Amino acid sequence: MKRPTVLLRMRLGRTFEQAICEPKQHRQREPKKYLAFGEKKTLLDWARDPRCVVGYQIILKRLRAGIPLELGMSVKRFAFLDPRTIPLTAFGETKSIRGWARDPRCLVAYSTFLRRLHLGEQLEDALRRPDNEVIRPIWNEDRFPVDKDVVIQVLPAGVN
Repeated sequence: MKRPTVLLRMRLGRTFEQAICEPKQHRQREPKKYLAFGEKKTLLDWARDPRCVVGYQIILKRLRAGIPLELGMSVKRFAFLDPRTIPLTAFGETKSIRGWARDPRCLVAYSTFLRRLHLGEQLEDALRRPDNEVIRPIWNEDRFPVDKDVVIQVLPAGVN
C-alpha cells in the first residue's frame, strides 16, 4: 500500500490497521455497447461475432474514422480508403494520386503534393505551383518525356 493512500484513508477516519488492510477499490466501468443488426454488444463481442470479417483493431479504427459499425465489420477491405486508388481528374485526364505525382506536369515532391491535397488545394494548383525552394528532379523521363523548356526552375530568394 502506498503512503499517500494510507494517509488519505487515515484522514477519512480509518484506523492505521484499517487503512493498510483495506483492499484497493477499483471502479468497474460498464463497457460501451454498440448497436448493429438490431443487437447491442461490446466491440470485443462484435469482433467475435461470425458476421464480422475483420479484427477488433480494424473495427475500432473504422469506427474512429466515422464508418458505421455494420459496414466496418462486414467489409474486408475498403478500396476507397486507400489514397493511392482515389481517382482524380485534371487537364481532362483521370489518374490516381500516385499517377498524378508521377506525371511530368507535377512540379513538386509526392509528400508536398499529398499535403496540398489534404489541405484542400485544387488538383491543378497542387500539381503546377512550384515548391518554394526546390523542384523535384524528373525521375521518370524515360516513361514520360519532358519538354525541358516547360519545366520552370524556382530557386530560393538570393540564389542566382
